[in-house]
Amino acid sequence: MGESAQQRRVSPLDAHLIRIDAPSALLGFLLALRLQGHDARVVETGDGHWSVELSPDAPREWVLERVQHWLDDEALGQVDVHMNGETHTLTSR
Repeated sequence: MGESAQQRRVSPLDAHLIRIDAPSALLGFLLALRLQGHDARVVETGDGHWSVELSPDAPREWVLERVQHWLDDEALGQVDVHMNGETHTLTSR
């Protein structure tokens, strides 16, 4: 039987991934398109929740800028970005 997202083992590299919470798989996919070039992927995190994960070497300001544009374009209220052990909550403008 396959492991659920919560049961999967986290490798040391996974612990440092940049992770952006997404309200749905579709919206996560649209964000991943904006984050091309840094191995962005949409993953189910469990209980029907989704996130976009990308390489920890993606520039911080570049990521936050693209997430902000996605948030505004999709008319989302807010989203959490997890990077370097910190959580950044962005809100639409």
